[in-house]
Amino acid sequence: MKQGIISMAVLALFVTGCASTKEAPAPVTKIENKLESKPDIKKAEAEFLETAGTVQLQFSDEGEWLLIKTSGTAPINFNHAQGREDAFLLATMRAKRNLVEFLNNDVKSGKAVENVTKTALKDIVSSNGSENRKRNKDTKSDELFGSDTEVDHSQYSQEERNRANKISQSVTETINDNSQGILRGAYIASRTVDRDSNMVAVTMMVSKKSINAAALVRTQMNGF
Repeated sequence: MKQGIISMAVLALFVTGCASTKEAPAPVTKIENKLESKPDIKKAEAEFLETAGTVQLQFSDEGEWLLIKTSGTAPINFNHAQGREDAFLLATMRAKRNLVEFLNNDVKSGKAVENVTKTALKDIVSSNGSENRKRNKDTKSDELFGSDTEVDHSQYSQEERNRANKISQSVTETINDNSQGILRGAYIASRTVDRDSNMVAVTMMVSKKSINAAALVRTQMNGF
């Protein structure tokens, strides 16, 4: 009798195990579609020194500008909330002035073309693995990163120079054509306070996405 009970218990466990095995879902295999994956956009960054700060320009090796970032600072003259807000307002105005100077002076005067070309050449040389060209190591940093020393373009191949010039022309021409939209699409990305120096800093950014968003808002507001 005991053996019969034990046999029935073993059989029940075996049936339960089979049922649970059948109910277990099959593993899902994730198939990645390369067409849906976002390509890695290679970015380069050029910096411009303006009256009230700096402007940073990010662009791709396809000749498209990706992001413009500018910042402004101001001192806190009064130790209360309104004094801090006044400082933020002044820092914002300085950041905007940097952007205006960049669009009106650097882009239109050709300074931006030269700076972007230097950055593009540096990036192209780095990509091609040809950093070990014969050049003076002491002046290499100045030549590549845009100091007062002029870049000797003869040190680069004709193909590299043509490619860098094509990128810079495309970037600056697009920025020049969209200068009004760039000003309208600029937004405050961050506001910070430095207690040690009693200063505030405002960072403004603009991208094609923010330009489109600003245009959409204006269209919706005009519809009312």
